[in-house]
Amino acid sequence: MKIITRPIPVKFTEDELETIANAMADYIHYDDPDIDPDDLIGGISVADRVDSIQHKISVALFRLNS
Repeated sequence: MKIITRPIPVKFTEDELETIANAMADYIHYDDPDIDPDDLIGGISVADRVDSIQHKISVALFRLNS
């Protein structure tokens, strides 16, 4: 699997963004602070990836509703 580390423009509907945000609330439970960074996607912890995704969704929804 190729890991892409650069931003990719993707268009989501508001409902899709809310679905992803809800999925992140479940996915955060997979965070394990003791896991070897080599076993992580891009070497980034689940918590850090979830925080990043949630922040981007919040910004997108804010702009959509402004």
